[in-house]
Amino acid sequence: MSASRAGESARNIAAEHSLSLDRIRQIVAAAKGLERGRAEAFDFLGRRTRDLLEGRGWTTVQLVRDVCLALPGGEHLLQVPGFGRKSLREVRRWLWLQTGDPRFEDRDSPNATGRGRPPRRKVRTDG
Repeated sequence: MSASRAGESARNIAAEHSLSLDRIRQIVAAAKGLERGRAEAFDFLGRRTRDLLEGRGWTTVQLVRDVCLALPGGEHLLQVPGFGRKSLREVRRWLWLQTGDPRFEDRDSPNATGRGRPPRRKVRTDG
């Protein structure tokens, strides 16, 4: 990170440390995120979802949890421009993993505890 701050190019840093250029960019981006005070937990969210949450100032797991619970079904999050059902599902799964709160358990997944649909039975017809 210090080499990046000193103005050294990512290509030179990659060659010096025997890493790929993409890996250097990832390291620099992660370091900048930590400098801004972003929790490591946010690294598990997709970039678009993370950017939308951070743009609103929701930068902790507790803040996102409170916003998600503010209105039933996470409707408060859906009011954010660019935040759709897919992002909401991602946030709910992420919150379930971060907090263990069963209110965020993924009910859409066939692996959800006891909530998946039973397999269809084949109906036998004799003619």
